[in-house]
This record gives sequence, structure tokens and C-alpha cells, in this order.
Amino acid sequence: MKSHVALLFLLVCLNSIIYAHSKQFAVLVATTKSWLHYGHQSTVLHAYQTLIANGFPRSNIITMFYDDLANHPSNTEKGVIRNHPEGKNVYENVKKDYTGEKVTADNFIGVITGNGSLASGPVIKSSGPKDTLFVYIAGLSTYQYLTFPSGPGISSAKLKQTLEKLTKEKKFKKVFVSADVSFADSLFDEIAPKSRVFVSTSTALEEHAHLVYCFPEKNLCHGSLYGVAWTQYSDRLRQLKSGAKRTLYDQFNYVRAETPYTHVNIYGDLRVGQSQLQEFIGYKFEGKRDANKVGLALDSTRVLSDDMQSQADAQAMSKNQPEFSVGTNYDQQMSNEEKSRTVKNRDFIKETMKNIFDHLQNNGYKNVQYEKAEKPRKLVSENHSDLYEDAIREFHERCININENPFALNEIPKLAHLITSNVSLDDLKTAMTANCNENHRLTANVY
Repeated sequence: MKSHVALLFLLVCLNSIIYAHSKQFAVLVATTKSWLHYGHQSTVLHAYQTLIANGFPRSNIITMFYDDLANHPSNTEKGVIRNHPEGKNVYENVKKDYTGEKVTADNFIGVITGNGSLASGPVIKSSGPKDTLFVYIAGLSTYQYLTFPSGPGISSAKLKQTLEKLTKEKKFKKVFVSADVSFADSLFDEIAPKSRVFVSTSTALEEHAHLVYCFPEKNLCHGSLYGVAWTQYSDRLRQLKSGAKRTLYDQFNYVRAETPYTHVNIYGDLRVGQSQLQEFIGYKFEGKRDANKVGLALDSTRVLSDDMQSQADAQAMSKNQPEFSVGTNYDQQMSNEEKSRTVKNRDFIKETMKNIFDHLQNNGYKNVQYEKAEKPRKLVSENHSDLYEDAIREFHERCININENPFALNEIPKLAHLITSNVSLDDLKTAMTANCNENHRLTANVY
């Protein structure tokens, strides 16, 4: 018995030594702007407050959010942002590292790689190969392309290569990414299985996040179902004083169960999923578990197994869980007049893309057909990745601003069909120039 106690004590001491020589870092980024996408920024700000409450070092967190909500004309509570209708002000005392036009793909890459020459502000400076990095992304993306509110976005190939290099070059021991974005699966599908990068995604191909806490009269949705489940789980574990005992898989299983309207998934190095949450999001202040205080009746003389403990935590978290309204798309936030204008703009965007296809077909590309490009059949290979990224940027610059337009994002996958059908970039530019003009950017601006 004494030998077991001594061994346990040794393991605890060893674990403490490991943590003492490692640091935790976090990057929290909302990739959209505007009142319509309120929930993206509110979720990222909530994640920040969660980390701070968990004892995460403020200096080790970098935030990226447009910061156009607190004093937005539609905000009836100036200086207040809520991720829940009756929740706390998640904007209070938030750290602002990159806001406004500085929320760009280049700054994001510079931040997570520690490249000060690429980023215009502070970057993550890991102290050694035992450090961990947590990245939370909330926003919009399209097929294999993550958009940002300013400037061009980043392709899935470049994003995956960047994340894999973080551990390959031993800047971090492990990386955990939680991606609450549309088309999320297409961004992370092929991350190397032994990369030490673990990713949780909120949506499958061609899925947008499911909006919650929506109030049509305010043109407002406070968050997404995935984001609500993620923050609820993380906050509740702190209240239950069991955060240090749970793993990334525990969190994933809870979030997946609470997000039934989209396909929550995991990618990358699945071994990292067995890591404790405290390695990535803190839980530094946990003391003796006080179950009665949070309404969970436990027999203090009974020791629960991990499975039983996990079930007990889940029951406690589901108790008194707030009810919320759910929505499937952005229409619920719009007035009838706005909906009518939106339908016209959606049709206009589709017609624009169809005209580009017709132009190419009439100029020698007989094998490209708009109808056949409705659903991508496979991911764009690395051989075509750069061309696909260039095609998206050309469409963005010549036709329609895609950074804040979920309806334009739905058409972007069709460009993948053109690239994989060996349409040259020059011919694609010509087709875009012939069918797009300044009116396209003005007419398609639904916000």
C-alpha cells in the first residue's frame, strides 16, 4: 500500500515538474464583422473570459476580433456584448490585440508561428517544445478556404501546413484547434494523423453553423449551437471543479451530443484527444470539489470511476440548462424587406457564376457545366491548391466581396470544379472581367 502511495506521489511531482517547464498559449479569432455575425465575436470573447476565469495567463492570450459590436448602432446596450441573452458582458475587460482592419490572414499566420515580420502586432513566442497552443476560430469559410474580415483569406492547404509545422519544428508539443466555422471539415480533413495537431470542427461540407439565442426583432443571434456547447462545458467544469480531470475527447463528446443540427467531427492526431483539457485551457484554481454547491449530490465517501464521474458531470451540466431558440440560417434575423432583397442578391450571385461558366464553355471549355459543379466530389489536391486560392481571390476582387457574404461563399466551391477541370487562371480572369463590374460589388452587398 505504501509503495502505491509513494508511486502516486512521485507521479504527481513529475507532472508538476513538467507543467512548471511548459507554458500554455491561446489565439482566439473571429473571422467576420458586422451585426449580422454578432455570434462569432461574442463566442470568441466568451472563450477569452473562460480562459481568464480558468487562471490562463492574460499575457499568453492573443485576441483577434473586429470590435464593431459594442458601440454598433443596433446595440441597445452600449459597451455590452453577450453570448447569452441573460449572460454576462463578455466584452468587459477584454484584451484587444488585433481589431478592425488588422484582423487578417497574414496577421493570424504571423501570430501563431511567432513571425513578427509577418504580423503587425504581438505574436506567440513559445518557450520550448513542451508548450501547448490552443486556437479557437469562429466565423465563416467556404470550400477549403477560410475568410477574414479584411484582405484575402487562407487556403486549407496553407492552414494545414502552418499548423503541422508548429509541432514539426518543435515550437509546441501539442496544438488543439476548435473551429466553429462553415464548411469546417473541408479546412482540416487531411491534417497528418501523427502531427500532434488535434482539431474539433462544428460543420461538415456545405454546412453553416446552427444559430441560437436568436431575436428577429433585433436582427440578432447571440451565438452558435457549437459555441454555446463548448463554452457551457468549459465553464461548467470549472464550477464543478473537475476540469483538470476531463480530456479533449470528453469535451468533444459533450459538444457533439449538444450540437445535433450539424456534423461535429475531429481531425488530425487523434492521440492528442486523450490529453487533459487543463493542458490547453487552464483550470489553475481548482480546489476541493464542492458538489453540493452546484447542485450535484455526491456521496463524499464514494470514489467515482472516470466513466461514472464523466456521467455525473454531464448530468450536472444538463440540469437547469437554459432553453434557447434555434435557427437554421441568417434569414431569421432579417425583416421581410431585407429577406426580399437577400433573395434577389442570392439569385444575382448565382447568375453571375453561371455566366462565368457559360463564358468559359463558349470559349473552348466544353466540359465545364454549372449544373455539374453544384456539389464538389472531392477535395482540391495540393497540386491545384494555389490555383484554387488564386481563383477565389480573383473572384473576390473582380466580382463580389466574399469576406462577409455567406451567400457568395456558397458559390465559391464551383471555382474548385473549374480549377480541377484544368481551366487556366488567365481564361478564368477573362471570364470574370467579362461578366462582373462595379455594380456587382454594390448590388451584392446585402449588409
